[in-house]
Amino acid sequence: MSNIDVLCIFLCREAVQQFMDFIDSHCTSEDTVPVLIAHNGRRFDIPFLAMEFAREGFKIPANWHFMDTLMVAQKVIDRDNIQSLKLVSCSLHVHLTTALGKQNQTGPLGS
Repeated sequence: MSNIDVLCIFLCREAVQQFMDFIDSHCTSEDTVPVLIAHNGRRFDIPFLAMEFAREGFKIPANWHFMDTLMVAQKVIDRDNIQSLKLVSCSLHVHLTTALGKQNQTGPLGS
């Protein structure tokens, strides 16, 4: 194992520990539950985190919760009005829907 390999192992382990510390630092009381939110997180982000944590000898804490905005989009967005549920498409759709709704409520350009 080279010095670079050892350095990479140390840095990866340190990155996982820093990520865990960051999450913990934002949970200021025992009642605070961390919720990590990602688009398509169930298929990508969560397995990736779990794999990296395991590779470095850590487990994702049991009190961490995850929310996948893709699953929300699949239930909330009318697929007749949008072709893709990619994050950019969803955010643009929600932004335009909100803007058009305000325009319809208050007149042109939300005045």
